[in-house]
Amino acid sequence: MSTSSVTVLSQHTQIGGILSMTCAPQHALLVGNLLRTCLPNATWDGTEPVCEACLCPSAAVGYQFNSTDELITKMDEMKKELKVEREKTNAYIRSKISVKDNRTSSTRIGYVLGCGIIGSLLMAICLCDVASLFRHIRHGV
Repeated sequence: MSTSSVTVLSQHTQIGGILSMTCAPQHALLVGNLLRTCLPNATWDGTEPVCEACLCPSAAVGYQFNSTDELITKMDEMKKELKVEREKTNAYIRSKISVKDNRTSSTRIGYVLGCGIIGSLLMAICLCDVASLFRHIRHGV
């Protein structure tokens, strides 16, 4: 049952025994079953596997998947392994740090905005008291 593209891993020929096969390196399962069971009529259940040479990524890196579920499981493991936490990236860390900027234009903008905001607050406080000031001046109270 072994061809150049399919290799037998273990073969138990008694009834109920399992025939375990794998595709050769750089080959992928095209059709058939890599695990087959010996039936009472001395035949194997399922269909004979056919593995085809491929350039698929799993063959290139040495992974062998016998089912889509195995492939999905491996992909999930790889995603967990490769996931980068956003809070640990340099871009995120830099976004949380205030860096000194010594350019003349940025320094002047900082002074103008700072003085403007403080001046506006002081002006608002004084305007609230102007009505009381005029009343004191007129009535002497």
